[in-house]
Amino acid sequence: MKSKFTVMMILGFLTISLTAQTTKKIADKGDYLTLEIPSHWIFSVDKNMVISVLICSDTIPNGDRIDVYCSKAFGSLKDNYKTSQKALRNAKLKNLLIKEEGDAVLDGAEMKWYIFTYSDEKETITLTGKMFLIKKSGRLVTLKYILPGDKLDSRKETLEKIISTLHIN
Repeated sequence: MKSKFTVMMILGFLTISLTAQTTKKIADKGDYLTLEIPSHWIFSVDKNMVISVLICSDTIPNGDRIDVYCSKAFGSLKDNYKTSQKALRNAKLKNLLIKEEGDAVLDGAEMKWYIFTYSDEKETITLTGKMFLIKKSGRLVTLKYILPGDKLDSRKETLEKIISTLHIN
């Protein structure tokens, strides 16, 4: 009986250690922000005089992806939020619908977010995205992810856990 319990404990610890996900901290080129992503993800960083872009994604085809944009903040968070939604509408995405909106706090700063859906060019699948806007330290940070509609529930938790690690310097 004691040996069965020991074997079960060892198997339990192995399962926990194999499923625990390690992360790595990444930063944009201006060192304005950091984000922790799963260690098997890849990322690229680009910066010009106006904006810093950090794109990180899973290595599997059609895997998760988070885009992060950081620029000097002009105007209020509310104004930038409205501009973001207007730009999305001007993109003329098929069947665009803003489904949900909200406010939260991330890294000690006020954040606004919205969930939107639209169809691909051939209207064969519905895509769902979530946009986050944060204004802090004179910077506007925009994060976004887009998933096939049927994948949102299964992948949203992982993506939002990554986003929760955002730190704006």
